[in-house]
Amino acid sequence: MKMQRQEDGGEGMSLLSGPCQGEIARNPALLLQAIRRVAEAGGELEPREVDFFQACSKGLAGFPLEELTEEFNRILLSPAVFTALQLMVETGLLAVLMPELVRGQGVHQSFVHPDDVLVHNLRTCSLVKPQLHLRLAGLLHDVGKPDYYVEDPLVGRRFPKHSRRSAILVPAILGRFAYPPQLVERVRLLVENHMVIWVPNHGLEPIRELVDRLGAEIARDLIELVTSDRAAIWGEKVAETNRALREALALVIEGEQGELPAREGCPFKGE
Repeated sequence: MKMQRQEDGGEGMSLLSGPCQGEIARNPALLLQAIRRVAEAGGELEPREVDFFQACSKGLAGFPLEELTEEFNRILLSPAVFTALQLMVETGLLAVLMPELVRGQGVHQSFVHPDDVLVHNLRTCSLVKPQLHLRLAGLLHDVGKPDYYVEDPLVGRRFPKHSRRSAILVPAILGRFAYPPQLVERVRLLVENHMVIWVPNHGLEPIRELVDRLGAEIARDLIELVTSDRAAIWGEKVAETNRALREALALVIEGEQGELPAREGCPFKGE
């Protein structure tokens, strides 16, 4: 059954009219499908729809989540992924699928971060290219932050070694779904290495070392994750620095020996 909103007495659209409600209750994958369709339509859930989805989410305890993988992947690859993930938070669905991720809700970060840990993960996921392993890496890249942090009066809250803690959580989180081991390992590797500190005046040598250590293919993915991570924090303020990093990677992979033009820029990221 395909999820569609139906006319509700001429006063709007409802997902819960007629047999639709029973079908959703019997087939949990339709919960995710409905969330995606609402997000892609630019809509919001009505209060009674939220109540119903929350009740269905609670009933998912013990349900084999691998049966939801296909619909979850469609959400991750959707142009409306950020809105869809927010709706999953609102309805409790994300807490069922990835409770470790939702622990970041309300966990504020350093002074430069506009979002808490959860929203930052969702936003980074929405900014990377729509490839499954990249979207998963963006979603989980800071998932380990709530486990340990220190308060710094100069910069605000810091999360030492959070990339390593986040990477450790990846296999267990993705293991609930029907993801192949190769994809899980690729996501884990990207999360573990996402703390790249680079500005143009560092030159090409750090990028050469990165490519030598990880290989060109993983390095491309990593720079996509890193630039999206920074854009989730600073937006257009880091567009020039992000562009310079992509250019540096291209020069290294193409075997060029030259140097980048001088640019202003701030470090890529701190803990």
